[in-house]
Amino acid sequence: MEKLRNLSIAEAIKDYRTHRHLTLKEMADILKVSKSAVSRYESGKRRPDKKTMEEINTYMPWLVNDGNPLECVFDYVRVRIMDATVDEVITKLLNLNPKTFDDEGHGLLHYDSCLSRGHIKVLYDHNRVEGNSKGVLVEMTGQGCREYEVLLSYKKFDWNTFLVTAQQDFKCYFKRIDIAINDYYGIVDIPDLIEKTKRGEIGTRFKKVQFQGGMEIVNYDGETIMRDSGSSIYFGAPKSNLRIVFYQKDLETFEKTEVSHENYVPIKNRYEIRLMDDYAEDAVLNYCKFDHSFQSLTLGIIDYYICYYDPTASAGAEDRYEPWRQLIEDADEVQLKAKPKENNFDHSVTALTKQYGPTLSMLAAYQARTGDNLFEKIISEAKMKRRQEKMLDTKLGEFDEIYGDYDWGMNEEW
Repeated sequence: MEKLRNLSIAEAIKDYRTHRHLTLKEMADILKVSKSAVSRYESGKRRPDKKTMEEINTYMPWLVNDGNPLECVFDYVRVRIMDATVDEVITKLLNLNPKTFDDEGHGLLHYDSCLSRGHIKVLYDHNRVEGNSKGVLVEMTGQGCREYEVLLSYKKFDWNTFLVTAQQDFKCYFKRIDIAINDYYGIVDIPDLIEKTKRGEIGTRFKKVQFQGGMEIVNYDGETIMRDSGSSIYFGAPKSNLRIVFYQKDLETFEKTEVSHENYVPIKNRYEIRLMDDYAEDAVLNYCKFDHSFQSLTLGIIDYYICYYDPTASAGAEDRYEPWRQLIEDADEVQLKAKPKENNFDHSVTALTKQYGPTLSMLAAYQARTGDNLFEKIISEAKMKRRQEKMLDTKLGEFDEIYGDYDWGMNEEW
């Protein structure tokens, strides 16, 4: 962010304090120094010592990161690996030691077995059924992602190692990836974005946008006060393949703790994207193929699906809302693509067999014992929809193409 790139320590401290609407006393409490020390820092009459600079860099990472106040983190990963054993997944994909995992003694997510190391879980079926394997599933929550990053760092690996290995060496299906961008400065004001959304000063490809926020009553030093519980914007439906959420991270965390600057959170805002199934797959492909950084990839996805405008901009001028432009900066738009799916005949039969095969077997056994054909009654009362009619026509068309010439064996030209 250009504004933060060349600030002196004095300018940075004062800019941060005024931008966050903090008093000298509140800033002093955060940095664990006196009020007069903060005043001297801001005037340039005194330079913070090494310990205080470490504290300052925690809250103002752009001072040591070329003016960039953003930090990109993985917040959830779920990936299914086919045609690999549990040991191969742990040793060759995760680069970990299987002996460090504990057997949970129960299953999860339709798998009958679960190994875990902290919040890193590896799920599998102990007794695989030939031709009906769900593969091995790796799941990491936000805490699991943090734990995995530490383990990777010991070997000088990172998320890039994991994703490239998954793409090149394994048959993987990414089922869900959550990526979050932590904004330590607060480049955009989320309540302001809510108001701009309500006024229609937004362009978005989402059909659904929701808001959340409010106040709560808390007791502080024997006094009852009203406290802001933070504002959030949700783009997309909860179960859609792509959902984007903006929220005030500092107030969200404050809500879970006591009102005290000892609990002050350096992250002002968080911008999250949740990618499911094909969109998760395409995001990984974009990262590996086009050499994006995770930050530019995430901002590029946000930029393609959302843009806030300045209604007062003159014709021909940059009409993006200035804080929004500063947030997105130079990121290129990234459009996520879903694989085309055919609702074909064979797929429907397979789905019927997997989901209702045991029930159909039960009906057959019932008919054999009682003579009552419940299955026929169900079929007689059901009607095909247009989708099923098209699938049937396609299937019969394939049949006619293969078997339609009944005299092919007599054809002299063959």
